Amino acid sequence: MSMSDLVPLITRAAGVTAPTRAIPMVLMHLLAAANELYARISRRPVLLSWAMARTVASENDRSRYDPDRSVMELGLTFRPLADTLRDEVAWFRRHDRFPAGR
Repeated sequence: MSMSDLVPLITRAAGVTAPTRAIPMVLMHLLAAANELYARISRRPVLLSWAMARTVASENDRSRYDPDRSVMELGLTFRPLADTLRDEVAWFRRHDRFPAGR
């Protein structure tokens, strides 16, 4: 699953509108640097870190995982991704990290 596949699922779970345009990597790095500075000044959580911008740039459609071996050898089971995302959004909201309506 790529980020372009994942983002619509996250926005659906969060009840927000998905971004419709991709931004150039250079701009993402600038936004990350500005966000890190703002977070330090305001003492608020970093929403887009420099490390995340670098990770997105370096991974760019390379992160693919196949759970078949862990299912076969370890007997792991996985629940639907939509359930996990819904629970994550609820956790972030309960801990005031992602207020409703934002």
